Amino acid sequence: MSDDAETFESPTPTGTSAADPVLTATEPAAAEPHPGRRRVPIWLRVIIFLTCYVLSIGPMFWVWCDAEYFSGNPLVRVFYAPLRLLCGIQFFEDWLNRYINWWIA
Repeated sequence: MSDDAETFESPTPTGTSAADPVLTATEPAAAEPHPGRRRVPIWLRVIIFLTCYVLSIGPMFWVWCDAEYFSGNPLVRVFYAPLRLLCGIQFFEDWLNRYINWWIA
């Protein structure tokens, strides 16, 4: 072997040296990306999503109305179809109509 092969050092990224410490998966900093931060439970995420979904019909009413009764975007009609089914429940229908009237009044 030549002397060149014996003195070859592996390259390191710019700004680092072979003596710099390397984080491993067993160290606490690498184990948890955001220490002290809690995850939001899935049931709470679902409740927040459904609440936002139901409340979104207020500002979107005229877009929905255009899709439902005229030649508007059919995706809007499909997106809000579950709310139309829920309006079979009298209490929900009354509440939703009052909420929509508040937005369009």
